[in-house]
Amino acid sequence: MRLLVAFDGSEGSRLALREAAALARETGAPVSLLRVLNPLLDAADVVAPSRAEAMTVVAGHAREALVAAAAEAGLPDAAIEVVEVEHGEDVAEAMGDRRGEALARLKTLAADPVVPLGDT
Repeated sequence: MRLLVAFDGSEGSRLALREAAALARETGAPVSLLRVLNPLLDAADVVAPSRAEAMTVVAGHAREALVAAAAEAGLPDAAIEVVEVEHGEDVAEAMGDRRGEALARLKTLAADPVVPLGDT
């Protein structure tokens, strides 16, 4: 079993991460942290020559935040994944339209069954 935590830095996601860390300590289950980025929202204030370059900056900051949150929760070995949805695209639509890609990413996160934690 692998624990999958959707993390956006909110108090709810921090609580989910603390719960996952406690469960991981009890069970020995590995933890994966996932952040979904939307260029419309997440890169709106980034000055860059292109949207792709802005998202590279945002994704780097998101990855750093995930690594820091994992370390703070006592999970320095947590798997980190940052996923970008298309401009203005709903996350559910993105996962539906790119189901094969989404499943491939999840398979790389967890070879074992996944227990989702978090509300993002």
